[in-house]
Amino acid sequence: MTLAPISYPLSPTPYPLSRICLPYPLSPIISYLPPLSRISSLPKNTMPRTPLFSGLVFDESDRPVESAFVGDEPCYVIDDAGFRRHIPAAQVDRQVLQHMQDLIKGSEDLISEQTAKMLGQEDVFTVAAIEQQLKNMDKQFEALMQQGLPEDARAYLGMMGFKIVINYHGEVLRVEQPGAIDDSGEE
Repeated sequence: MTLAPISYPLSPTPYPLSRICLPYPLSPIISYLPPLSRISSLPKNTMPRTPLFSGLVFDESDRPVESAFVGDEPCYVIDDAGFRRHIPAAQVDRQVLQHMQDLIKGSEDLISEQTAKMLGQEDVFTVAAIEQQLKNMDKQFEALMQQGLPEDARAYLGMMGFKIVINYHGEVLRVEQPGAIDDSGEE
C-alpha cells in the first residue's frame, strides 16, 4: 500500500467518504482555528492581512504563483506570458475554504470521532467539542482569514502534497490533497 494524492476537481459530484481521509490533510488548518469565543469580537467582512495559501497555489501550467500586495490588499500574482495578473487573495482563499467545508459537511460526526481517536481523547465531551467546531467552521474560517495560516502549517501542507490550481481569472480549478491509500496493489 502506498499513499497517493487525490485531486478533487471543484464540482458538485460527491466523493465517497471511504476515499477521503479528511482529518489528516486538514489537521494543520483545523488546529489553527481560534476558539468560538474569540470569533465574535472580529470585524465582519474585513480584508485578510496575508494570502492564506501562499506557496501552495499554482497556475494551469503547474508554475507556482507569487504573492504580492496591491495597496493593502494581498494578491496572488500569475505570470501570463510576461503580464503579471494580480488576483485578490481573498477571492481564491474563500473558494478553497468553501471547498473544504463542502467536503466536511454531513460527516462532522465521523470526522470528530476519528479526530478524537487520533488525539487519544475518545471521551464524549471531546468528540462533541470537535463536532461543534466543525459545524461552526464558516465563522472560524473568517477568523482564519484575518489571522492567516502560520508558515509552518503551510510548509506542512506543501510537504504533504496539498496544492491549489487556479486559472488566470482567479477561479479554483482543482484542489489536490493527500489522504487516500492506493489499494490497487501496484508499487
